[in-house]
Amino acid sequence: MFKRFLIAVLAAVMLFQVSVAAFQEPASAENEALIQKLIPELFEGDGLTVSRGVCIMSLMRVLGVDRAAADYYANANYVLPVFLDIDFEDVNAGYIIVSKFGGVSVGEPKNKTNPITNFCSERNVTVRECLAFMLRCLKDQKQVEWENVMRDSVQIGLLKTEELNELSADDALSKQDFVILLSRMLNTNCYLYWPTEEPGNGHSKSMQTDKNSSMTYAEFAAERVGK
Repeated sequence: MFKRFLIAVLAAVMLFQVSVAAFQEPASAENEALIQKLIPELFEGDGLTVSRGVCIMSLMRVLGVDRAAADYYANANYVLPVFLDIDFEDVNAGYIIVSKFGGVSVGEPKNKTNPITNFCSERNVTVRECLAFMLRCLKDQKQVEWENVMRDSVQIGLLKTEELNELSADDALSKQDFVILLSRMLNTNCYLYWPTEEPGNGHSKSMQTDKNSSMTYAEFAAERVGK
């Protein structure tokens, strides 16, 4: 049994470069327990990596987007496609749509003349992509520049300076390291968030920002899961 497992792990590593245990310290026990309550799907299965779809779903949960809100957006009608490759049968579709409207996800252009992009939900999220998503939740999105994502992640507290030498920005992010990044995000003050009020037709609302928030995302999430 162990031999088969080891072969599977080695095969996975040969297929793609994965960032594993690159961080200086693990997620706190308290934050990891909160993440398990907030995003139980993240701990299902035995995959080594995290897809872009699961990454966005997880971040939207931290911001306060629940399954009902995600389903509302997944079942809505759109004049133009949000992303060219979006699969409305994908359980993460609604979260991906909300993230696009909230300015968190940008996508990848299919060609230079088409402004509508692909999201590539099933592809492994890279270290830099995950950090870019997080930065767009934590600061003015106009200030998030792709070439400065790693540096800015140190300044905002998602990475430590010494970790930059251990991480390759374009490697697939391991699930273990993703939980650590989520834990660090939980320790930051709320900036972008999904309001608890339900005006109008309930889930038809938009992301809000709070530049003066003194509540951390951990405190915000704990209220949602009834900790």
